[in-house]
Amino acid sequence: MFFVIGSRNSSNSVRLVEVAKNSGCEKSSLIHSESTTPFNEIDKCNTIGISSGASAPEILVNNFISNLKEKYEVEIEEVEIIKENIIFKIPKKLN
Repeated sequence: MFFVIGSRNSSNSVRLVEVAKNSGCEKSSLIHSESTTPFNEIDKCNTIGISSGASAPEILVNNFISNLKEKYEVEIEEVEIIKENIIFKIPKKLN
């Protein structure tokens, strides 16, 4: 099971769910601010994945993990598949 934390109107978040499903994780879903944690589905899993959309505040991810910790013994393993090294230069007008 794979969860993407983000907004329903975020094309990035919606696309992440699509990519997860197309990559073989059919039970992938978007968790937005009004979502309830789907404990009944999580109960059937040994491992879940969590990611977030580019604009999702980190507090939403932390809150989702906190909800999981209230019910389950949680072990977090961060997985980095690609090292991001893109640097955006500040426009000269702002320097």
